[in-house]
Amino acid sequence: MCLSDPNCNCNKISDVRALRDDEILFGKAHANTVCDDDNTAKARENESKNPCYETYMALGGALAFQMRYHEAIEWFEKAKALRPDDYDARRKCAGRYLSTLRIDDAKEEFSWCAEHASDTLDPKYMLGCCKYYEGDFEGAKELFDECIELAKGNGDMYVASLFWAVACDARTGKRIDADMAKFDRDMEIGHHTGYMQSLKLFAGDSLSECDVIPDDDELQKCIFNYGAHLYYLSKGNAILADIFLANTLKLDTYFSAFAYLGAYTEYIAQNGADR
Repeated sequence: MCLSDPNCNCNKISDVRALRDDEILFGKAHANTVCDDDNTAKARENESKNPCYETYMALGGALAFQMRYHEAIEWFEKAKALRPDDYDARRKCAGRYLSTLRIDDAKEEFSWCAEHASDTLDPKYMLGCCKYYEGDFEGAKELFDECIELAKGNGDMYVASLFWAVACDARTGKRIDADMAKFDRDMEIGHHTGYMQSLKLFAGDSLSECDVIPDDDELQKCIFNYGAHLYYLSKGNAILADIFLANTLKLDTYFSAFAYLGAYTEYIAQNGADR
């Protein structure tokens, strides 16, 4: 998913795509069950005619657009093998490792990216997500706090980083006051409405005032539902927290969205991977 790209297409996915359980529950053994869409078929044809870094990356990207992440990884790894120090190839591998919850692999690649990036906001944010998903909320909080500082002037990434810092507070039972003091409800954002509306809920707005994202905007609705779950968790309302966690998990079209993975890893940590 995108990180505040002004031309964001993160809510655009292929009509022919993999399902959540094939990619992050059952894993690679259950992948390869989705037919190529037109874009992937063309990329595969190009790769067969001219196997090289560029066609490997293009085929990996096409497969990722279909949410066929295990297959995409294979091609991104081929590209990385040709250019081991190529930032784009390693960043693509890192992102897809995270999508499939290969957390250790993702951390290794994002750490490399953080060491080699001119702008460290992206890899540090991703490392924060890795730590959050594995339950290291203290480590995640440190990284998201860094990202808040790095994201000043970037509204979308600022509210996203602040959301996850508050999420770490909620998961560890800590007060959110210091983090919410950094919240500016008038900050200009682009597409991260799910994060913004969640933070408004934490800031004291009513649920009816915050839950205004249209149902057909499933990606942002997913983010808001997870935010509402965390809010009610922080308030000790287990019933509503459970309802909003379940509502998040139902919105699994964008199962690789960061908020969805947060909900999913939280659920399986409590209940096992049977959902």
